[in-house]
Amino acid sequence: MFQDNMGQAIIDRLQNHYPKQVLNTLERIVVFCEFFGPNSFAGMHEQRDTKELKVFDVHLFKKGFIAPKDFVEIFSGFGQAAELLYQGTLTQPYIDSVRADTSLGEGVVCKALVNSRVEMCTIKTDAWLTKLKIQFTNWEELV
Repeated sequence: MFQDNMGQAIIDRLQNHYPKQVLNTLERIVVFCEFFGPNSFAGMHEQRDTKELKVFDVHLFKKGFIAPKDFVEIFSGFGQAAELLYQGTLTQPYIDSVRADTSLGEGVVCKALVNSRVEMCTIKTDAWLTKLKIQFTNWEELV
């Protein structure tokens, strides 16, 4: 599914962003995607549903994750990549707004460049966490 739907497009975008000598030295590139369908929840999928992939991170082997700013630049307008929803400081009011937002589904991934290293966290919505607690007795292991 990945190769058929986006593999070459991702390589093309990376080639447009990085010099050839950088990409040619890489042993591999790891692309992280969310796999989901309209009825997917907590890693469980309905077999009959059409599934999608959304890119949310890219790791250049032995170089690290692509910086958030570069990710946005490389994948801007690429419909199969996670959208930029917010750019700014991670504050408690922002965290609270994500938790309360029912339109976000599961939640958001937050990224920052700290001392030349990409740091990230997720914020889950209250609605998603409530559904998780109802459906799974081991819900804490799934967060």
